[in-house]
Amino acid sequence: MAKSFGVSAIDVGGSVIYGITESNVNPGIENMLEGGDDSAYMSFLAANVIAPVATFTTKAIATAAGICGVSGVDASDSNVSIYFQQRASGGVREGASKHVKLQIVNGIMVPTTIQGDQSSATLSYQVFAVWDGTNDPLQKSINQSLPSITNLNESFVSSEVYEGGSLIGDVVSTSVDFGLQIGTEQTDGNEYPDIAYISAIGGTGNVITNNLDYIDTSGTEGKAISGTGGEVEIFFKKKSDGGTRYANDTSNHVKITMNKGQIKPGNIGGTHGSTATMELVLEGTYDGTNAPFTITTGSQITT
Repeated sequence: MAKSFGVSAIDVGGSVIYGITESNVNPGIENMLEGGDDSAYMSFLAANVIAPVATFTTKAIATAAGICGVSGVDASDSNVSIYFQQRASGGVREGASKHVKLQIVNGIMVPTTIQGDQSSATLSYQVFAVWDGTNDPLQKSINQSLPSITNLNESFVSSEVYEGGSLIGDVVSTSVDFGLQIGTEQTDGNEYPDIAYISAIGGTGNVITNNLDYIDTSGTEGKAISGTGGEVEIFFKKKSDGGTRYANDTSNHVKITMNKGQIKPGNIGGTHGSTATMELVLEGTYDGTNAPFTITTGSQITT
């Protein structure tokens, strides 16, 4: 009988990230073909490196950010399990012991991007697997039971953006790339990388606004961002299940803060019959204490 599976939750050391909209696991097998003696044929093949990488995206951005923020998670302390749920022929979903689990037992998990528009918002992650000296970095298991999964109970939209305490206004979409670059190293003739670490942290953001007047504030050469009170704050507003939106003065929202860097205009324009927009590009730098972009959950939308 044919089988069919769909994406399901991600378990990070016993904490479950739900609301998954996409997940992918690449075993990362890179083979090397070799030949010799001026033969036209490659006659030898072996894996040169095996470096598994998993990616996933969730709508439950507050829950996910509470489990893994901009500092990342050590997968050797908190194994990352990616589940695929089997569908039931003639029914809905299969019960216990019918599903597939792919588990990364050593490595690092980091957030990559958060993005949203006026309909929804998502947070995405990458997980890099490395060898622990004993176990394959990527473990496979079939006929598994799913973890305890919460039905989706949170959803967000792109909301207000403040620069230096002043509302930019008329924002239609926002995105942030946290800029965490991962370094891996392969030693002692092993096929697997045996270390993964954050090698550099930069970060960029993008704000699309209908408020073209903001060009008077940003200028055409950009504006420096620095110091307490001068930050750029990007909010994602929480929807109310069965209602509309939670009020700004309730601690339900998610805030991304760029503490130091530059805000500059990008493309400004539109097409006939459409609303002209201005792109604002954020480039974050280290202020000596905070990462270029930080995540705060349970936030109020205030200046």
